[in-house]
Amino acid sequence: MTKISRLTTFILVLLGVSLHINACANDLPQKGKDFVVLKHGAYCRVMKAGVHLIENKGDFRKYWADAFGVDAPLPEVDFSREMVIAVFRGSHCTGGYEVSIGGVESNGDDLVVNVTYTDPGPKCIVTMAFTYPFLFASVSKPKGKVQLKETRVVKQCGE
Repeated sequence: MTKISRLTTFILVLLGVSLHINACANDLPQKGKDFVVLKHGAYCRVMKAGVHLIENKGDFRKYWADAFGVDAPLPEVDFSREMVIAVFRGSHCTGGYEVSIGGVESNGDDLVVNVTYTDPGPKCIVTMAFTYPFLFASVSKPKGKVQLKETRVVKQCGE
């Protein structure tokens, strides 16, 4: 084996391990002060952008199956006290697009959920593949309504 092919093999193995670690990290629940991210990432089956407020297990099962298939294990959510927010960014022709929750705030009986959409800047190195960024998070069920506060950010790279 030549030095170049060994180096190429090493780089491909390193890239594969890195992608695997990143994919596994997206499956771990992440907690904020008033929310729990159930799952987020760059690849799901939902190609249309949208935000959905899910208040019962039947609807949760439907959205989860649409995103990951009918055999995907469904996280436990107590719908008597919580609801789920599903955010889909739609189809993008490269990686680097993300969705996150910046925080959850009470506003009287209402709940304000800060959703942040991050786009890659022109100097960012991104995956050259179609991506379908998504996020599922549980929040406390408010007495009033849920208000979304959406923010779009462009990530600056290489400057």
